[in-house]
Amino acid sequence: MPILSCLLLGLAPALFWLWYFRRDDEGADPALSLRVFLVGAASTALLLAIRPFLASWLPNADDFATRLLRTALLVGVLEEGVKLDAFLLGAFLHRSFRGPLDGIAYGIAAGLGFATVENVYLIARTGEPNLALIRGVTATFAHVGFTGLLGFGFGVGQLKRGVPRIAWYLGSVLVAVSLHTAYAICIKPPLDLDYLAILGILPALHIALLGARRFSVRCSLESQPLSGNPTIPESRS
Repeated sequence: MPILSCLLLGLAPALFWLWYFRRDDEGADPALSLRVFLVGAASTALLLAIRPFLASWLPNADDFATRLLRTALLVGVLEEGVKLDAFLLGAFLHRSFRGPLDGIAYGIAAGLGFATVENVYLIARTGEPNLALIRGVTATFAHVGFTGLLGFGFGVGQLKRGVPRIAWYLGSVLVAVSLHTAYAICIKPPLDLDYLAILGILPALHIALLGARRFSVRCSLESQPLSGNPTIPESRS
């Protein structure tokens, strides 16, 4: 399959999910979203550099406990870790970042950048264009959910101080890693519980993201000054 076709097919799910979650949201900066997307795509290189080294240090037995450990570290921790780096470097540390709505938007962008590279690679390797649709509603959306919730937690944490801020940061990482690990372990042998991942974890992610977005919109509205308040015009010399 031509490389351009692979790129377009791999990118199509990302464009759909970007439209879906941003169709009513004009707050996030498109240029910053693109930057986070590209950094998220580039984060796959960091993953490829670290994963073989870490895998060589882990036990490789065929029992469930070992499989769970390897999945948690090589998939949950590593993949969410590199996407977190993309989110932090691409948006969170930027001076224009403001609160949980931005956290969700830029977290989704980081996840989609990462997922797009995965999609392009798998479509090119297998030559199966239908993977764009299959992965678009499964793995790609899973990355949207994991990193979107991660960004939400960091956005809320930014509004806190002291221990609550650290708790939100660490809690959001723990949630993303745990959900990613649960999803990955369900779709792999020996469990092969694809139906649980598709009918349980993915809908739960969707509901959680919508709930996080409603909460974020409410926080944003409450933090805005009342429109009826008088404003003092700037002096002009």
